[in-house]
Amino acid sequence: MKSIFLCLLLLNILYGLWQLQDRSAERALREVADQTLEEGLPVVPADAEVIPLVPPVRGAAAPLCINFGTFSREVRAEQLLQRLLALGIQSSVIEREIPGEPDFWVVMDIGGGRREALAQITILQDRDVESYLITEGPLADNVSFGIFESEEEAASRQAELGNEGYPARVQRVNQTNIEYLVQVAQEARRLVDQALLTRLQVDFPELQQQYQVCAENKEAQQDQSSS
Repeated sequence: MKSIFLCLLLLNILYGLWQLQDRSAERALREVADQTLEEGLPVVPADAEVIPLVPPVRGAAAPLCINFGTFSREVRAEQLLQRLLALGIQSSVIEREIPGEPDFWVVMDIGGGRREALAQITILQDRDVESYLITEGPLADNVSFGIFESEEEAASRQAELGNEGYPARVQRVNQTNIEYLVQVAQEARRLVDQALLTRLQVDFPELQQQYQVCAENKEAQQDQSSS
């Protein structure tokens, strides 16, 4: 009996110690929670960089169309266009400017306008000096002594005029050419295969194929960049 009593007493003591320890832990947790509520959540500075959780979605790539060309004459592009349309391939003719070979003008500057230029031309032609009135462009209302393909030829003519007492200068004029292409619509690209290209090249030996941003999408991108 005595041993049983001692065991029960020991169990009661251990149980009491466990309850005291549990209450201390609970009290400590409550104090930490109260302190957190009193201090509040950390404040993020207004100028702090916020990193998004979801990465930004990049813009979709511009659709590509097939361009057939290039043609120096519009009539050739129109012929190819009609051929493609007859096959049910939606297409259109587009044109674009490309740099051309420059011209070299031999010019006499006239400060009095068109009337003064015409009077000067009359004098020059009476002396058998070939000359013309420039009627448009940045050189309008001045006198031209000719247009040359090379700067050397223009300089030689300028020197001749100078020896005869006529002041002139050489003006480089940049030229632009127009080339034509036939653009296959994006939704019709699947209809263009190697067999079709082989047949087209029989009638259009100059035919070249290239992928470029569709003309309407390119214009839209330019409008967005300028806005």
